[in-house]
Amino acid sequence: MISGACPKASSGRLLPLSPLLLLLALCAPVAAEAQSTPSSPGDEPRVRARSLGLDLGIYPTGKLNAITDVPGVRVGHTTLIRGDGKLVPGQGPVRTGVTVVIPREDVWHKKAPAGAFVLNGTGEMTGLAWVEESGFLEYPIALTNTLNLPRVANGVMSWMISRYPEIGIRDDTLTPIVAECDDSRLNDIQGRHV
Repeated sequence: MISGACPKASSGRLLPLSPLLLLLALCAPVAAEAQSTPSSPGDEPRVRARSLGLDLGIYPTGKLNAITDVPGVRVGHTTLIRGDGKLVPGQGPVRTGVTVVIPREDVWHKKAPAGAFVLNGTGEMTGLAWVEESGFLEYPIALTNTLNLPRVANGVMSWMISRYPEIGIRDDTLTPIVAECDDSRLNDIQGRHV
């Protein structure tokens, strides 16, 4: 499942984002870094879609060709890598992480237009129903592995409550947007290491 902000047409109506375009936009910071620096000795830099002649979308790219080219958008990422060898459930090896996209500085009070599209009918994304119902984002979007989804949702809620103490008291509650992907073939997913 993929969701994201929808740009406005000149008529003022919202235009749906192509799921592939949104996925590429979210991956652009990784691709941009990979383009300039190999990730380990002997690795070749990755090739960008545009350098292969694939012109995606109608808008020009930003300075870094990344989601963070959009004013106010911030992205944080942590990769956890620990241990080697055979899987020991609950201990490792660990190959997982979390990515968080903050769509604007004060997204709680200045909501961002949003839409959703179910790409393959599987996977989970908390908060998706609210995005579909309301048409906007009012908190960060996070991506982690399947079994860490509740932990990351709890982290987003704690972060939001620390910034906006009126949540759930004098203001609305929140259902954080957290998407998951199954990394169990790479990672000790039972350990929930995030």
